[in-house]
Amino acid sequence: PSLVISLSTGLSLFLGRFVFFNFQRENVAKQVPEQNGKGTHFDAGDERAKEYAGLLKSAAAIVDVLAWGSIGHIVAYYLALTTS
Repeated sequence: PSLVISLSTGLSLFLGRFVFFNFQRENVAKQVPEQNGKGTHFDAGDERAKEYAGLLKSAAAIVDVLAWGSIGHIVAYYLALTTS
């Protein structure tokens, strides 16, 4: 069981980083809200919004690692149930 969990989680993390990473970032970038017809809140004059602009530019955020790791564990749990 530990080998199945390790392989499943490792494969899930690999797919999340090298296959789905750009797709996910492009979709998140499309969801940036507009304010007063400007592109971003910072462009509209909200100076505090600039602090948070770099959050989505990290190479691999902890949220991504936790999400893809949990998906790997879910798949491993499903595999363990179906093979036993």
